[in-house]
Amino acid sequence: MYYGKKKGIIIAIVIIILLIVIAVGGVMLYLFTDLFKSNQTLFLKYIDQTIQGMKYETNDQTKDIIEAQKENPYQIKGTLNFDYDGSENKQAEILKQIKVELETNANGQEEKTYTKASVLYQNQNLFNLEYANSNNIYALKSDEIVTAFIGVRNENLKVLAQKLGMQDNSNIPDSITPIDYEDLLNISEEEKQHISDTYLPVIVNNIEKSKYSKQSNIPITKEGVEYNTTAYRLDLTSEDIANISVKLLETLKQDSITLNFIATKAKILNLPEEYTQVNNLTKQIDEQIKKIEDSEKSPENGVSIVVYEEKGQTVLTEIIIKNNVKFTLYASNTNQKNSIYVMAENLSTSNDYNTVEMQVTQTKTAKQTNTEILVNKDNDKGLEIYLTNEGLSSDEKVTTTCEINYNDGNDKYIANYEQEINFNEENEIISLDNTNCAILNDYPTDQLSMLIVLIAQQTQNVMNQKMQQLGIQTTN
Repeated sequence: MYYGKKKGIIIAIVIIILLIVIAVGGVMLYLFTDLFKSNQTLFLKYIDQTIQGMKYETNDQTKDIIEAQKENPYQIKGTLNFDYDGSENKQAEILKQIKVELETNANGQEEKTYTKASVLYQNQNLFNLEYANSNNIYALKSDEIVTAFIGVRNENLKVLAQKLGMQDNSNIPDSITPIDYEDLLNISEEEKQHISDTYLPVIVNNIEKSKYSKQSNIPITKEGVEYNTTAYRLDLTSEDIANISVKLLETLKQDSITLNFIATKAKILNLPEEYTQVNNLTKQIDEQIKKIEDSEKSPENGVSIVVYEEKGQTVLTEIIIKNNVKFTLYASNTNQKNSIYVMAENLSTSNDYNTVEMQVTQTKTAKQTNTEILVNKDNDKGLEIYLTNEGLSSDEKVTTTCEINYNDGNDKYIANYEQEINFNEENEIISLDNTNCAILNDYPTDQLSMLIVLIAQQTQNVMNQKMQQLGIQTTN
């Protein structure tokens, strides 16, 4: 009797232990594998990997150069040369003998810049152009056209536009603030989190789970390597897209944090008040909602997104805009290297192109950044850009080399640029005022119109002379 009870207790304990092991194992499988997870959950997981791979952050070397230019005087000396490889071409042969020399002196703290560009042909001076900005005046000069700077004071620009005969100046600001791209692209972690927490649920909650699907054992080739992938797919009709867009815009209308964020960025871009004032932004949103609701919802305008993964890692992602174009993209992001690949395939009856490919790769160390941009159309026409920055401001010198190759299918055009930035170079910079600069804002309308006409005529005369020197026939 006692033995039977003991045996029953032991069996019960074994069963409980097995249940615990199975339960824990199930939890582990759920947490650390894709087993039991819904198609929706897995789609979101792998599309997030795609997004994370495409993130770009300015590297330390680039930040160092930008900050040094804001805080220190510096000098830039650069040279631009051209080359050509292809069939006999008079214009291209002329281009090969042209060189542009640039010299810039700048002081970031004083907001002063002076640049002289010299165009040389067969090593003989062909044309000079000077640029200067100081005291909120931005000006150009070429001694063959005018002997003094011709400039614009960065204030009362609406009035200047009226003087120049512009009928509608509503979109012209009174002054233009130089765009701080670092500030424009800067998004705090709190702002990122708020946007994610606010808008991701709106998207997810307004997509039916039946819109997600899964397909196993899909062969995919990427960069010559074959993968056996699982595809997670989201199919949205034009009605789905319209509904989600309206829900997002309605949420945005009530989201003061993001509205202020958008208005702040719009101010950096010098956009008109329709975008820089929150009240005006909400009006724009209302108008956009009405446009979406009134628009025709064609079945051909749907979108499909397919994410291919192998062993828990996204291989590539496709975005298919029905009967129009299919984008294939993948990316990687590490401390030393960023790489993004995008291919567009034409699905329409248009013959503009079959495929366009673009790949951007950046490798970086503490003192050097190499950027490579490759664009190819139908394996025929292409653009290649190779850019290298080397050095830090603490070295008081940064060198830049840039090579641009363009292939139009028959001929190859090449541009090579080299420059050196020397920091803490104390050079006197021209200070603009009424004694050395004709400031257009200060002229009455009739005199301004006459001045513009005279400058345009002289500019045309000088350009005709230069074309003749180059042996290029001009028509009047």
